Amino acid sequence: MPLALFSRKSASSSRKLFAAPSPRALRRAAGLGLALLSLLSVSAGQAAHAGTVNWDKTPGDWFASPTHWDNGSTPGAGDDAVNMSTAAMTLGQSTTINSFFSNGAFSLQGGTFSGNQANSLSTITVNNVFTVDGGGINNFTVDQGTGGSLVFTGNGNNSITNSIINSSMDLATNTNAYLEVVGAVTENGNINLGTTSNGLEIDNQGSNLTLGSGGGLTGFGTVSQHQQTTLTNNGTVSANVAGQQLTIGTTNFTNTGTTEVQNGAALDVTGANTDSGNILVKTGGTATFSQGLTQTAGLT
Repeated sequence: MPLALFSRKSASSSRKLFAAPSPRALRRAAGLGLALLSLLSVSAGQAAHAGTVNWDKTPGDWFASPTHWDNGSTPGAGDDAVNMSTAAMTLGQSTTINSFFSNGAFSLQGGTFSGNQANSLSTITVNNVFTVDGGGINNFTVDQGTGGSLVFTGNGNNSITNSIINSSMDLATNTNAYLEVVGAVTENGNINLGTTSNGLEIDNQGSNLTLGSGGGLTGFGTVSQHQQTTLTNNGTVSANVAGQQLTIGTTNFTNTGTTEVQNGAALDVTGANTDSGNILVKTGGTATFSQGLTQTAGLT
């Protein structure tokens, strides 16, 4: 299977170089087309929910290998794909299903993994390490599996589109970890950001990453954007790594929760900021609001 081309963002550049058109570039160019196809897929999938398809290959292999499923075919839009074993599994091409459950590690290495139910009602649960390494998650609710973790590599094609994430996201463990957020994405877990390269990018005009009341963003690095986007914090944003800076580089930053600086870290909000929550700067920390601070309630 061909390896996905990818690009990485450096601290000195806000643009990526591509050796060839990437899935990310194609998503931008065909945003409306993808939305229409997604709606058609949802309608077709809901009308033809086929049932449960079980993975029967203990050693682990490619998700798209039909002989490893008990019905002899790769799961489709109406199927609930289940791996009850601890065998690792890899997906490297675009696939639409009703739901996915795995006790084994799962690696998304290419294409877009899409849920067929409207409003992100399709679910992914992995009771192990779920690694995104060059693929995209679209229209899913990703639940935190027992002992599970959602980890991102430095691949420039990593993306989440129009989804709800009820799991922590690890953008610190792997070197130059990267994630592109497209459309409306809600994070109800914690995003651990820990890289001065690549990082977290909210992409496409009007896209919004919302941190739920139990969610958050911690660490250091940059939340960047392509076109005008918004980061909405209903939970906790914490610049908490000594000697490091957390930069919020979206056009708009709305805080109804808590934004804090501690442990001698720094926070830089470069866009317009509207705040009805709390802003806490502890001893040794610094907070900069480049376009000023509009405080409507809470503590500053």
